Amino acid sequence: MKKLLIILGGFSFICSTSIEAIACKPTVEFHKKDLKYMDSKYSTITPDSNDIEAVKKAAFTSMYDKYFKKFEETTDIVFSDFVEATSEKNGSIVATAADTSEIVTGTVTFVVKYKAPSSK
Repeated sequence: MKKLLIILGGFSFICSTSIEAIACKPTVEFHKKDLKYMDSKYSTITPDSNDIEAVKKAAFTSMYDKYFKKFEETTDIVFSDFVEATSEKNGSIVATAADTSEIVTGTVTFVVKYKAPSSK
């Protein structure tokens, strides 16, 4: 009888701990990445060309290099205030976290370096 109680006691202990392990939700805390912390290493970009699409692509690449996250335009990032770079003056573009973003917050102004057109 004593052995039977020990076996049943051990079995119930194993069952209760495995049920707890399955029922518990993990408590992983997720922090949004804040664009305001991008330093000049990442906020100064030199796109392949001087048009807005190339500038956006370079900005996304820079944000990925900094945060190792892939951001989506309109879902995570909204661009505004694009100023095209010239040979005399740097340009700029503002990237702001979209209200709907679950992974990023804040705003950063990218300095856009001029890219001379390649002569073919």
